[in-house]
Amino acid sequence: MRTADGSQCGRRVSDSSAPPICHIHRGLNGGVAQSTVEPDDLLGQARRLLRDRDATVRLRAIDLCLKLEERRENRCPSCARRSQEDAERSALLDKVTDHERERLRTLLTDVRGILSAYRSQHTETTGLE
Repeated sequence: MRTADGSQCGRRVSDSSAPPICHIHRGLNGGVAQSTVEPDDLLGQARRLLRDRDATVRLRAIDLCLKLEERRENRCPSCARRSQEDAERSALLDKVTDHERERLRTLLTDVRGILSAYRSQHTETTGLE
């Protein structure tokens, strides 16, 4: 069956519309958004997929549920460690004085200059970039 925009759609049409247009494409033609799933309801949608007939869908839904719960509860060790390190860096930067910030900028500029000089010497001797 063809939709109003000419694309092929495999959905069953329950009404007698001419040309036959499924409920999703009829909504798209009327300006209705295709996805009605709220981002907060993603875990609920994944839980519903746990009851699907297809085993691969169920396995992927299990994986998605575990990932979403880890993110929500912040149980992922990598995420928790990264979050803690970010908080420590942020707290450190809040304590740095203006003079220390300026000194750090100067040191980083010096390091960039040294790296640039090294790269230019290395490319001249080897011919590689």
